[in-house]
Amino acid sequence: MVVTFYPYYFLNMADKKKVFLLWGQDTEMQQIKKTFDENDIPYIDKWLSRWAKIADYADEIRQLISEGKQPVAIELPGAGEGEYADVEVIDHHGIYANNKASILQILDLLGLKPTKDEEMIAAIDAGWPKAMLRTGFSKEDVIGESTKVFDSQNITKEMVTEAELARGNREIIGDITIIKMSHSKCAPLHRLHPWEYEWLVVISWDGEVNIFDNKNLIREIEKKFLWGWDGGDWLFVDTIPTCYWGGKPNVDELEMFVREYLNTNKEQTPEVINEGTLSIKWLATALGMSEELVKLPNGKEVMSLVWKPEHLSQVFELIDKSEAKKLLGKNDVVTIDGVCPTRLLPTISHALHPVATAVSYPQGGPDVKLPLSGCSIEHEGHAEWVKFGKVEDEEKTSITFELTSPSIDVVAALQSLVAPEITEGKPVCISGRGPVAIATALAEAYAHRVPFVTCFQPGTGNVVCISHSDVALGTILA
Repeated sequence: MVVTFYPYYFLNMADKKKVFLLWGQDTEMQQIKKTFDENDIPYIDKWLSRWAKIADYADEIRQLISEGKQPVAIELPGAGEGEYADVEVIDHHGIYANNKASILQILDLLGLKPTKDEEMIAAIDAGWPKAMLRTGFSKEDVIGESTKVFDSQNITKEMVTEAELARGNREIIGDITIIKMSHSKCAPLHRLHPWEYEWLVVISWDGEVNIFDNKNLIREIEKKFLWGWDGGDWLFVDTIPTCYWGGKPNVDELEMFVREYLNTNKEQTPEVINEGTLSIKWLATALGMSEELVKLPNGKEVMSLVWKPEHLSQVFELIDKSEAKKLLGKNDVVTIDGVCPTRLLPTISHALHPVATAVSYPQGGPDVKLPLSGCSIEHEGHAEWVKFGKVEDEEKTSITFELTSPSIDVVAALQSLVAPEITEGKPVCISGRGPVAIATALAEAYAHRVPFVTCFQPGTGNVVCISHSDVALGTILA
């Protein structure tokens, strides 16, 4: 069945000739179609399967181009390439894995703000339930959104009940959870209980095996068991944690392979610096950390890495002795990628010295390069959109900063940043509400002029994040 919809008017579209070509029938695509219907946007939907590709729309593309219209492919492999080079692309998979979810790209194009439901769909499509937790949605949100797929995947109440029983008998080997059950509908496990496992292996008596989020194991399986299917964007963007493999190999043989792998191959600690990027996720993995379920002040529960003051000395030593750092020079730049508390970023940046550092903000926006050795120091200090305060006593100098506008250009602020003068030889304590990059640049500016630098962390206090004295990293000052 082909559904073609051509309205007589368009809303919020700069280019009124665009006609969208839809991929399969997952939750995100259904929401995109609903958005098009509500806003009278033209699209063609051929109700294709998950294996849909741009060539499936070959006839429609030729017709659209002959009519002077612009075809726009949504998540259709092959679009924008070869004979389909003139087709515009909206996608967030494969080589486009760094893009926003497709539903968010569509809403941006239409000038619409996403609803909570659309934000949840975007999160779960881009990174499955764990991405919803990382984004700040509650366990209830995850369960509610996840159960929506049950009908489309023909998951019955009996299957959900069996999955719950199998979950109660799960086997845990290190960070890997192994669950056995008769059917291979994994959504009641990996969608409803993502906070219970780091990596998941589901062995089904119907002959199917499914593995989630263990990249190293999946790579080894794909070498030995040549036929299967994979998912997630880990093949293209290594910092993306979401990955998946499924297949119907000899189940006994694969189970034996998995157990031998787990018993004889400890997970390789990843190099914390890879191709100019230091991933907070890799750093945590190297320290043996994993995400924990954390309750926010607003009552929401999210999956998050819990960085403690005692981790700072471990972080510094790990980076400082990294083989990758030894290959870098002062003309190189390492981008620090991922969410981390204020006290952690200065430690990471200083451990990389004399290599220049930049910060990549997980919520989007430009990468922000931190000035080498922080910034210059002069008089009372100044920066665009930033106001400084300074209080000195016999023991320390306290530097505060605050933003003069609720919306600032972080790049411009850092480029114009000049730190306030201090009395050298006394510790400096930095506090302020604003981008962590600003606090880090200030800390780096003072790093070689004082015994140690602290950054204030709400709920913890002043934490030593850079030290050239006997005061250990992670020490909390009163």
